[in-house]
Amino acid sequence: MSDRPANLVNVVILRSLCYFLCPGGQIRLSLRGDARVRNEPSVSIVITYFDYANFLPETVASIASQTYRDFEVIVVDDCSPGDPARSILAGVDLANLAVLRLDHNLGPAAACNVGVRASKAPLIVAMDSDDLIEPTFLENTVAVLSDPEIGGVYTAVQIFGDMELTYTPECTALAIMSGRPGPTTFLYRREVYESVGGYKKHVYHHDNEFWLSALKQGWKFQCVEEPLYKYRKHGGGRSRLHRSDELAELVREHRDLFASELEAVAAAWEQRHWATEDRYQVLDTAFGQLSREYQHLHREFHALLDAHTSLISASRLHDRRSGLFSRALNYPRSLFDRLLSPKG
Repeated sequence: MSDRPANLVNVVILRSLCYFLCPGGQIRLSLRGDARVRNEPSVSIVITYFDYANFLPETVASIASQTYRDFEVIVVDDCSPGDPARSILAGVDLANLAVLRLDHNLGPAAACNVGVRASKAPLIVAMDSDDLIEPTFLENTVAVLSDPEIGGVYTAVQIFGDMELTYTPECTALAIMSGRPGPTTFLYRREVYESVGGYKKHVYHHDNEFWLSALKQGWKFQCVEEPLYKYRKHGGGRSRLHRSDELAELVREHRDLFASELEAVAAAWEQRHWATEDRYQVLDTAFGQLSREYQHLHREFHALLDAHTSLISASRLHDRRSGLFSRALNYPRSLFDRLLSPKG
């Protein structure tokens, strides 16, 4: 006797259970024979989008070029007032791409939480919609997490746009507490996200708070020295806003940690202050020297300009005299004879 009816009953029960647990259809099922099983990617990339219509296609294109292909992409449109993400990405041919449009603006932290909770993979990458990743970003970072002791992986950062710079972040609690932020885009395990309670929506610089919370929990992170994450600097970037409030936010969220590390944090801030002061002095000296060189060149330029003007005047006078001489040569000889002959 065939067991096909029993299998059909199991399918119906499984479908009903999935609908009950996730009525929004968050669990995807793929058919294998007569049974359906969860089909989960290895990496979930969550992009929060708000009013960056000119950057979003480039961000998604950088993900589409990944050499590591086992991923899904979830774009969370945080009720952007400009072009909706769904229409911007309508022509994008990328498997496992989903766009979620929020009914009202929640802010970047809450929007990212929506995306992470809608995702399936055990590994997560959160991205802003104006940043990029190199084609080997996933390939290199996923490989590191074969070590179960590592909670996340970050890379060296290439800043582009308004300025060009490559640097390697120092992702330690002390570095973040002393004003050196961790990268906003990195790969981490879902357990890291769950252990810190996700991104805190009441904290403006939620990514730095996430870093500090994860480090406080004892999670270990490893660095890939290649600059595989590209951070865009531009006039509309969020990182330039509310910068003076960042330290106060972190202190409010982690007062106990700051209290226990107060001397080290104060020393780090003092070191940063004097390092900045030294750089300022070097730049100020260099600026003074360049200013003096500019003034010298400015004087030389005007001297050359005056000489040029004099040469132009002399050239014009020479041209006029040459013209008179040429016309004189064309006069009849008899006219010269009459003009030169004595009057009688």
